[in-house]
Amino acid sequence: MMKNVVITVSVIAIFEAIAFILLILLGNTQFFITNTVAAIGFLFYYFNRNSKKSSS
Repeated sequence: MMKNVVITVSVIAIFEAIAFILLILLGNTQFFITNTVAAIGFLFYYFNRNSKKSSS
């Protein structure tokens, strides 16, 4: 379980780093917000898929 948490935290960090670089380059706050929401949504999907797989 701890390994999954580490993986997801690093996935968030990568998403945020990319979004932050693009935010500086483009000055586009809307994209930064969208990217953050997408990262969080992806994590929820990832956890749900993993929990379903382990339960069945």
